[in-house]
Amino acid sequence: MNELRSQWKVSETLRTVFSTSDLLVAEALVRRAHENGASWQPSDIEVTALLLLAKATRLEHVALPLKADELEGQLARDLWSDDDGLLAGAPNVNEIINVFVSKTEWSEALCQTLDIGVDVPTSGQSLVVATEDGTAQFVYLRRLAYAEDQVALALANSIASSSSVFADRGLSNEVLTEQLPKSAPALKISEAVSQAVRNLATRRISVLTGGPGTGKTFTVAAILGALHLASVESEQILKVARCAPTSKAAVRMGEEIERAFTQLPTSENFGITFDSRSGSVQRLLKMHQNSSTANRELDVDLLIVDEVSMLDLGLLEQLLGAVQPHTHVLLVGDPNQLISVRVGAILRDIVELAENAGPTSTIVTELTIAHRFGAAINELAVAINAGDIAAVKSAFDTHSENLSLVATADSLNSRVLDWAKELVAAGREGDGVRGIATLRKLSVLCGTRLGTGSVAWWTKKIQMALVADGLLSPDQRIPVGAPVMVTKNELRAAFSDGDVLSNGDVGLAMATENGDEVVFGPANRPRIRRSSEIEHFELGWSLTIHKSQGSDYDEVIVSLPTKKSSFVSRELLYTAVTRAKEKVTVIGSLDTIEEAIKIRANRIGGLKLRLAKKVGSN
Repeated sequence: MNELRSQWKVSETLRTVFSTSDLLVAEALVRRAHENGASWQPSDIEVTALLLLAKATRLEHVALPLKADELEGQLARDLWSDDDGLLAGAPNVNEIINVFVSKTEWSEALCQTLDIGVDVPTSGQSLVVATEDGTAQFVYLRRLAYAEDQVALALANSIASSSSVFADRGLSNEVLTEQLPKSAPALKISEAVSQAVRNLATRRISVLTGGPGTGKTFTVAAILGALHLASVESEQILKVARCAPTSKAAVRMGEEIERAFTQLPTSENFGITFDSRSGSVQRLLKMHQNSSTANRELDVDLLIVDEVSMLDLGLLEQLLGAVQPHTHVLLVGDPNQLISVRVGAILRDIVELAENAGPTSTIVTELTIAHRFGAAINELAVAINAGDIAAVKSAFDTHSENLSLVATADSLNSRVLDWAKELVAAGREGDGVRGIATLRKLSVLCGTRLGTGSVAWWTKKIQMALVADGLLSPDQRIPVGAPVMVTKNELRAAFSDGDVLSNGDVGLAMATENGDEVVFGPANRPRIRRSSEIEHFELGWSLTIHKSQGSDYDEVIVSLPTKKSSFVSRELLYTAVTRAKEKVTVIGSLDTIEEAIKIRANRIGGLKLRLAKKVGSN
């Protein structure tokens, strides 16, 4: 162990490329090898290999690739690089691969080699090397290999065999299809909607996907309405749980479902009943803070998981492990949005595997017609998602009333300040309804937290202007009229999940007869806190694009950094412009946008290959 630390101390290259947390992981792996009887001390290349695996995991990849071209590309992308590209002193990729695949004392002590189609045991050596036809593909920490394998196994089982659970209860595809027009008269029963109903009625797991505004949540609400009506007629109770990676996203899904259900006949004895812990995944599974383990089994008939693009591999594995054999799991989301800030890119993998009648096509339904916003924003979003800069330029040129591209923020100052002043006026008058509505009118979304055009830059710019006009007090901890963004989930057992504040929630500071308060949406069920109760927050005059995911606004101003940044990707830009319903203004240039759409957010992992192998073996 001391030798490993010594190698770290003498190598400036290692200290530049890796973090001390990577070193701690590598040391733990060496310690585990010694516990398994190995007497070896790692060579320089073995130390580098372990550090690369540790860094890949820290960057939320599921595994380290062991194909030479893929590993070479990943070194240049993020494992041995900065914004300017590959750093000096990169290791030979074949030597790195050989560390994990050669039969040595250390690899025998640390690595178990398994074909990627074979089930991964829960225990064994610390690392799992996944092979296909004898060729190494990936190396994983065992916990991640196991999680990926469990998700692939559950999906493969759903693909391989149909489920009659709903039909046995009289809730067949035919019955639900008949009830659908009654539950949602405004819903167009397209082939995609019919397929979504059919998949829900006949599979254990199904996926509903589509871009923003294509009606995913509305379709889910309509299907729930049909289930409710059918359950009332057949005099039975259907237990449903709904969740999302964040409480914020779960609240928004709940609002849509509640609106749909207000139009349906009610029954005290029969129909749908929602699990009382519906909300965030962690709440639903009774997961303790900073824990990754479920503390509850889910005995429900239907589990709906929204915003799955934000869901990490470990949470999905825990959800699928918590449900019962009779539960149908419906996964909902947009695979082109930002991927999870944690491990994996699950939804993208599942949807990509459905293309061209691929293995998952029997469980995936895609909604393609955008309803929430007009042709202009949809055209821009499609162009960004395709990485087509010519089409991006055409969208801006053709739809100048709805889409704008400006070089600097100067022309936007008056519009942003007018919006900020409207917030201050609502806050001073204690008008929470007006305040919440104003927060939804406009949002400045930034690609970075620091630097020109960042969250910090916009916050300073807006606050200085308001203070200069005497509209904002610089001395108040939370100034009246300021938007307030929560930065840490609120822990309040006395509140239902819909009332608890979550990381990313934005409210407005108000002066009321009860003192200074902050009001958060939704407008029909506002959540109010005394300003002194808000512990973890920042003023939300602007937001990072990540924080905006799951929200929508009438108008969005997208502020891109002036310098090249690997953090600004195609997915980031797509997510930003699709937060708008009516108007998008991008601060930047076509060159900036072109650089951004060249960068794809990626997560290394073997889910697609593992799932394809399992489906093929069934």
